[in-house]
Amino acid sequence: MPKANVSLRITYYRCLSENGDARYDLSPILTLINNSPLGNREITIRGIKGRLEKLKAVDDFPHLYAFCFMRMDNMSDAYRVKAYQKAEHLDLEEDEYLGTSTFGVYDAARSALVIQTNRGGLSSGLMQCYFNEFAEERCWFQPLVNTEDMKRLIDSSASRAIEITLCDVSAAYVTKSKEFEGVVQSAHQLGGKTCTLRVSVGRERNRQLNRVSLSTFLGDLFENVAYVSNAKISLKRNNGQANQEDLNLFTPLIRDVVSVPVNIGKEINFDEAVKAIAKCYTDRMVSLGM
Repeated sequence: MPKANVSLRITYYRCLSENGDARYDLSPILTLINNSPLGNREITIRGIKGRLEKLKAVDDFPHLYAFCFMRMDNMSDAYRVKAYQKAEHLDLEEDEYLGTSTFGVYDAARSALVIQTNRGGLSSGLMQCYFNEFAEERCWFQPLVNTEDMKRLIDSSASRAIEITLCDVSAAYVTKSKEFEGVVQSAHQLGGKTCTLRVSVGRERNRQLNRVSLSTFLGDLFENVAYVSNAKISLKRNNGQANQEDLNLFTPLIRDVVSVPVNIGKEINFDEAVKAIAKCYTDRMVSLGM
């Protein structure tokens, strides 16, 4: 059977307590869910149904758990198509779903998560909500962000505007910035679930946002990247150019891509996928600061 290589994009996270002050061990929750019947694992979050499909220890790494989540959609727009024949719609029975897998690895020794990023699967935010449905104490997945290059760029430029959207005000965590705290508190006191903020210097050419306040604001923003759905900054470089540049602050998220062999027309093999993810993680572990 012919083979092809499929690229899986992965993102790294720390698993922390909800207020971000301690590491959080997912092992008991993973074991609890895995010991439950499949039907009892299904959770609907924001209209999206999913469940933990598979869990196993990773060979040669006893502290690593490999998992597969399944998103379950009851609306089918999939067809089976053959050459020279009409496409045949894949109808679903009342208790059937179209499933989309999302693979990942959890390191119990370091409270670290590696999650596949794929369209149509379960996002890290939905997985976090999923685990919190089973947990007595809530957890938070903090993405690992390489902020140094971005901070250097901002420090060497004139910041003209910043725009952010918090997708969960109640979960936002404040560490240092009074300005960030003010945004969160105002949105919360007004009864908001989400919040969008845009601050600009307007058309004044020689004006820029306060460097010190912006620096601490961005520090808290990066700490809360799991709860930020949009973050952009407008910069004017100190290189003699007059043009203003808009940058996505999410650019420095630490990501990798792993390659997995697949038989054409068949599913991505769970063992092959998590083996590739686990190897990439263990090779990167030291540089990630885990």
